[in-house]
Amino acid sequence: MLTQIIRYLNIIVFLGICHSSTLYTFASEQQEQHYYNYISHVRCLVCQNESIKDSNAPLANQLRTIIYEKMINVQSDEHINQFLNERYGEFVNYKPEFNLLTSFLWIIPIIVFLGLIFRFFEKK
Repeated sequence: MLTQIIRYLNIIVFLGICHSSTLYTFASEQQEQHYYNYISHVRCLVCQNESIKDSNAPLANQLRTIIYEKMINVQSDEHINQFLNERYGEFVNYKPEFNLLTSFLWIIPIIVFLGLIFRFFEKK
């Protein structure tokens, strides 16, 4: 009885893996490498600490398909970045552009750290 349950669970897991993995065909090896390199720099919006290359979330699968279709239609990386940023915000990029908003993410911790150091030495 237990071996049958394990066998059925293995079949379910195997079918789930086969269903979730989509095979993409590319015109060249260089295009395939570019695709996999590109999706490794796009953040999964569900997992948030994984790229869509490593994520199994349904949204990550949809984003991989969208990016694949755009690359097959010979759209530039800038066009794909613009599409992703307009639709999901700059959070989708692991390396967002440096601008006034993102500069605060770097400046505020430094100011707080310097303020704490100043406050620590001021009391003594």
